[in-house]
Amino acid sequence: MKLKRIRILFAAVLLLTGLNPEAQDRKLLTLDEAIDLGIKNSKQLQINLEKIKEATAALREAEDKRLPDASVSGAYLRLLGSKVDLNARAARPARETDRGLHGGDGRRCR
Repeated sequence: MKLKRIRILFAAVLLLTGLNPEAQDRKLLTLDEAIDLGIKNSKQLQINLEKIKEATAALREAEDKRLPDASVSGAYLRLLGSKVDLNARAARPARETDRGLHGGDGRRCR
């Protein structure tokens, strides 16, 4: 009984695998084609290439950090025909409104 089941199972496997012979087409490859195919499909090679890219980026970053950072900024102010006193707040006399706001005697409250 057990031997009969094994024979039936074996026959079924042979029939099922032989139904689609087109999936098993063979193609002869040249050595260069085989090498190119191996390179394209190699997961380890792709991982190593990414590690090389990462190391190259880290090297560039280290080289950039080796040099000091420098920056330049500037400002320019040009006044045409205006009479501007930059010390106007300290030198101006107390006005009427200042007296009204600060107690009337011209002194400032602190």
